[in-house]
Amino acid sequence: MDRSKHTPDQGTAGGTHGSSGTRSGDSQAQPRSIAYRFRVTSTTPRARLRALAAVAALAGLAAPVSLGLSAADAAPTSAPGAPTVSERAPAPRYLTALVDKKEVRKGKKVTIHGLIDAPDAPACAGGITLDLERSTKGAIYKLIGHVTTDGAGGYSVKAVVTKKSRFRVSVAATDTCTEAQSPPRTVNVIR
Repeated sequence: MDRSKHTPDQGTAGGTHGSSGTRSGDSQAQPRSIAYRFRVTSTTPRARLRALAAVAALAGLAAPVSLGLSAADAAPTSAPGAPTVSERAPAPRYLTALVDKKEVRKGKKVTIHGLIDAPDAPACAGGITLDLERSTKGAIYKLIGHVTTDGAGGYSVKAVVTKKSRFRVSVAATDTCTEAQSPPRTVNVIR
């Protein structure tokens, strides 16, 4: 075998030529690196099809099914946490609470009333179930009842007071609405 000849992919076997792609003293030839204009991976064609399917779906020209993609492949990929075109931020809502009496005798009832307001989404205010919570010591609130809002977002509920308490009303978040919590309202007990 003639070692003085070499192919462009193999380099020289003897290491006599410095620019051939091998180090001096290596007995094994190393392939030359080739710079590609585009990154070549096995997922590149699929990514291009997904991008094409997303553009076609937005334009309304073709469905992703016609390209032979599943729903997971047709979904546009974006950075985690970044909202896509179809996702919308939940509508904000605000909750107020008022008490009819600041002081009551032990064992008497107090009325807690207020309003839930959702300026961007009226559906987030009417017919919603709210949680009534009470704290008698520290910042630990315990659930004591539920109340449902009327069509306009108003509510009213009665609670028995046995010792000094702070009341608040809260509502959990949904897919379309944010969570909300009223400021605490304190009721003292007269002996």
